[in-house]
Amino acid sequence: MILTCKNEKTKNLFPLYLLFFTSTDTVLFGTNSKSAFLYVPRIIAILVSLYLLFFTCKGTLKNGKRLTIALMLIFFLCLSGIFNHMELGTTISRIIMICVAYMITEAYALKDYVKAFDNAMYLVAVVALLTEIIAYIAPGLFSFFPTVVNTANYSFSVFLIGSMRYSFLGNSLIRAGGIFWEPGAFAIYLVIAVMFQLFFSLKINIKRLIVYISAILFTFSTTGYIALAFLFGVFLIKNNENVLAKRVKELIVLLIIFLITLVVFHETLFNMIFGKIVNNESTTIWRYASFFSGLLVSIKHPFLGVGANNLGVYVSEMSELLGFGAAYSNISNTLVYQFAAYGLIYGLIYSFGLFKFFKNNFSNCLIAVGLFIVMFLLYFGEVFFSFFPLVFVLYGYSKNNRRKMYFENISN
Repeated sequence: MILTCKNEKTKNLFPLYLLFFTSTDTVLFGTNSKSAFLYVPRIIAILVSLYLLFFTCKGTLKNGKRLTIALMLIFFLCLSGIFNHMELGTTISRIIMICVAYMITEAYALKDYVKAFDNAMYLVAVVALLTEIIAYIAPGLFSFFPTVVNTANYSFSVFLIGSMRYSFLGNSLIRAGGIFWEPGAFAIYLVIAVMFQLFFSLKINIKRLIVYISAILFTFSTTGYIALAFLFGVFLIKNNENVLAKRVKELIVLLIIFLITLVVFHETLFNMIFGKIVNNESTTIWRYASFFSGLLVSIKHPFLGVGANNLGVYVSEMSELLGFGAAYSNISNTLVYQFAAYGLIYGLIYSFGLFKFFKNNFSNCLIAVGLFIVMFLLYFGEVFFSFFPLVFVLYGYSKNNRRKMYFENISN
């Protein structure tokens, strides 16, 4: 049974903004050392789900593919939780995120979700750039805002639509983190905002594109830079006929040349972005250890995984077996995490839904595969537990393809 929404073209985007700014991906509500704040995203998600269910989606119940997929995710999640003795709170939290992601995909057309995401990210990116300026010329101003200490014991100056980690202040290159728990996560959201502008917008907004790219540059995120470069590559091979798209392509080529020149000849910048790769720093080793150890855990425990709360022990064991050392005990890859924690079926449903999200909207298989690879690169160094990645998955399992090729057609 599926609840279909009569008013699919709803313009009330406030629930999406509320979810966005209270997400578990933020430093205030996701990694706050004060545990009371960590309940806020779950409570908000429940309230928004109920609102969308009773006030936005007013319709009849009928069989639907997307609901079946959501229920399958919940079923295998619970089965893994029971089999692997997963903490009840962790299981409930994951179920809540699946439910709110499902309600988002039922209540909003994809173009409305893209619009809300774009608006929210533009505000966060603008504030992040202003925060960067303040960090260089008047860092003392951050002391006037509340201080939040995260679970890793880092202190942040937080003002709801922005933040600044105190340990970054005074450095020659200060990293932008927006509202997120770390600059790498911010970079991932920004690259997706760029992707929405280049591939999912009625008309490319040059001003917003410049703001997003500028903010990505100030994250100094290696993953963000690599994924953005790959995204630009996919866009450059896209067959665009309109003048604006061609102009954007020209600007992208010039930007790539400028950035390569800047990074190569700026030693400090080069070391910050690519030094971890060239010098085999611990973060790079950790990501490789995380990826391959997670894959090995998935292969050894294919049916129901090992459970979210048991991952550390198994990953550490596999990491030592692979020669990385037992110290690497976390998975930092969103896709691999699904397989290792919840099993093969759950992981396949999750990954296939993400691929279908792009395949359903672009008939050009090269574009669809290219964008999927961009998402894989983005997920390589971070694990997201919010509704955010699940929305892509569930939009991929749309009941029909009424919107298929919509974004492809409007951008040509």
